[in-house]
Amino acid sequence: MSPPDPFSQDPPGSCSCAASSMLPEERRRSGRTRMALLACQSRLAFLEAMVADMELRNGQLRLENQRLILVLRHLVPWARIETPTTEEREDASALRLETNDGGASSDAE
Repeated sequence: MSPPDPFSQDPPGSCSCAASSMLPEERRRSGRTRMALLACQSRLAFLEAMVADMELRNGQLRLENQRLILVLRHLVPWARIETPTTEEREDASALRLETNDGGASSDAE
């Protein structure tokens, strides 16, 4: 008869019972992690769709703005119409935000 395989049995003093008792807790943690991952993936997909939608809308508005500038240049050829620089756009955005904040606070009073 051959001696028993030493790898098929737990070594003396092993903690197989402790490991098997930890298994359900690890499965619960894994399930919570998986659910959190799925929630994050869902939010990411939603935000990516929002960004794509905003980029599309921004492109449409840019084209409409260019069309309106062409119409104005045609109707009022002596007027000097220029597209705003990045700095001018930022200044206008800041002014709009200040105006909106000021209007909202005065309405609330």
